[in-house]
Amino acid sequence: MESQLNNFTPRKILVIQLRQIGDVLLSTPAVRALRARYPESDISFLVEPNGAGALKNNPDINTIIIREPDGGLINDLKLIKKIRSERFNLIIDFLANPRTSLISFLSGAKVTISYAKKPRSYLYTHRVIPKGEYSAENKLSLLRILGIKGCSVRPVFFVPPEARGAIGRFLEGEGVRTEDFLVCINSAHRRITRKWKGYGELADAISDLWGARVIFTWAKEEREEVEAILRSSKRKHILAPQTEISELGALIERADILI
Repeated sequence: MESQLNNFTPRKILVIQLRQIGDVLLSTPAVRALRARYPESDISFLVEPNGAGALKNNPDINTIIIREPDGGLINDLKLIKKIRSERFNLIIDFLANPRTSLISFLSGAKVTISYAKKPRSYLYTHRVIPKGEYSAENKLSLLRILGIKGCSVRPVFFVPPEARGAIGRFLEGEGVRTEDFLVCINSAHRRITRKWKGYGELADAISDLWGARVIFTWAKEEREEVEAILRSSKRKHILAPQTEISELGALIERADILI
């Protein structure tokens, strides 16, 4: 079955990956591989609002389509109508949950690809057994049915100059010099089982041993938790500003180490 699509050249492609930012980023190596294989094709990406920022400025993507997660059935029916009107030739669904499998099935696309041996696999025209333990590799492996193999698994994320400028001005205001050793710590997690109480001591040790400047990142409801860590630390560390994902990318890019 995998060799049947080697000569297939889709005019319009839709990639589907909803949910978390990390899942979206780990889909970008597959999008890059699709662009390399089909340089003239129009590639769209269906994503939810919290992951859309990870795709901004990505030159491999022509159009970002947003699905509102709280829109209900009516909004999804409107979305399906929109997708049908786009007349996609190829859809690749990296999520394959009840909603996305239905969207793929009702899309009108000639070829729809997703994972084999899943509860809703029968809703796709082509099903591929994934390979690889790393998520990006796992997603890329679905493309071998199109004759796409041996591609880089490095995620694609573009930091715009204005984001670098904003972070540069913030760090300068905090007294961080270009030559300073900068360590960025992301201490928060939504799951209690993945929280650790030792980040303050770790930041102090990094500062003492390496003379590093340490900055803590946070998002939404995490600020109070991170501020408590800073208060418990013996050394003075930096609280990152509230950032968009592009600015967070610029900060991580500037850091020598991310924890």
